[in-house]
Amino acid sequence: MKQVNMESLERMFRPITSAQLVKSALKMYIPNKRYRKRIIGESMVCLIPAILMGVSLSTQEDFLEGVEIVNSTIVSIFGVVFTGYALFQAFINNELLLRMVNDVDADGKNKFQETNDTFAELMILCVISIIVNILLKLTINSLPVDFILFDRKFYNDMVAIVLLQLYFVFTANILLELKSFIFNIFQLFNLHAGTKIIQILKEDKKE
Repeated sequence: MKQVNMESLERMFRPITSAQLVKSALKMYIPNKRYRKRIIGESMVCLIPAILMGVSLSTQEDFLEGVEIVNSTIVSIFGVVFTGYALFQAFINNELLLRMVNDVDADGKNKFQETNDTFAELMILCVISIIVNILLKLTINSLPVDFILFDRKFYNDMVAIVLLQLYFVFTANILLELKSFIFNIFQLFNLHAGTKIIQILKEDKKE
């Protein structure tokens, strides 16, 4: 009889709300040691387009065009991740599932939960990004072309740069999360191939 980590299995049955899932997906935006270097690096890179777009005389038009590009990219990413999630569920066989449930990390989360959470959190981030982009497009389109907050251009540029920086860093985080998605797919194919080989060897022994 095959052994199962019961503590790991019990953890999988713990209920989780949609609010908790959203909070977990947004954890990377909370300052901590794990994501500090990543946020700093993204901020430095994103500062360049933020400044260029912020001081432009056509900031509004440029940003709307940028939002359209970002939104199209995010929608495509969502489709790819959803397809990858479907593949993940399709590839799970009995042997692979047992091995993933028994593979527990230092936080007590098994490999199945970790992989499942990564897919779900990335899709949640994509949905949040799509909603934000829609709201931004509706809001900016409702503003007059010559809309300004302050009389001095310098202050308007500073506000624009800060807001653009926040938007670009938020989007960059989602794009960088794709590496986790690719890594999970890579691991899944390896594990699936490994369990298939074990199954073949068992069948050969029976013969």
